[in-house]
Amino acid sequence: VRIGEKQILFILFPDGQKNSIRIYSRLIEGQFPDYHQIIPDSFKTEIKVNTKDFTDKMERISLFVRENLNTVKMEAINKRGDQKEERCEIILKAESPGTGEASEKISCSKRGEDITITFNADYILDVLKIIKKENTIIKLNEPLNPVIITPEEDKDYTYILMPVRTD
Repeated sequence: VRIGEKQILFILFPDGQKNSIRIYSRLIEGQFPDYHQIIPDSFKTEIKVNTKDFTDKMERISLFVRENLNTVKMEAINKRGDQKEERCEIILKAESPGTGEASEKISCSKRGEDITITFNADYILDVLKIIKKENTIIKLNEPLNPVIITPEEDKDYTYILMPVRTD
C-alpha cells in the first residue's frame, strides 16, 4: 500500500505470482455520514438460513420478478407459535404479468416476530453470492427499516439492505 497526497495505490501479488495487480484510487476529503447511525442496536427478528439454499431459491424466484421493480416478497414465519429461537419457514414470492408468479419455501431458524418484507432481488443476490459461510444471518425490525445481513460468525462483514415500499 502506498498513500500519496491525492491517491492511494494497492499492489497485489495473487497466489505468489511475480506479476502484480495495481489498484489506484483517488482520495476524497470531506465529512462522510456515520454509517453506524443507520445500524440499529437491537432487532425484533433475527433469522438464520442456509446460504446456498437461500441463494439457489432467490435465483429461481428472481426469474419471475416484475421487470421494472425486480421485487421479491419474503415472509418469515415460525412453524410453532413460540417467540424463542424456533424452526421457521421463509416464503419467497414474486410475480410478473409476463412470466406469471412463483413461490419458494426455505427452512430456517428465527428469534422474534414474524415479518413480511419486500426486497430488490438483485441487491439481495449480490450479497448472498459473496457470502462463503454455511449460514447467513438476517436481522430485521420493521418492513421499511434497514435490514442487516451478515455471514454467521463473521463480524467483519455487514451488508445493509433497504427494503422496497410496495404500497
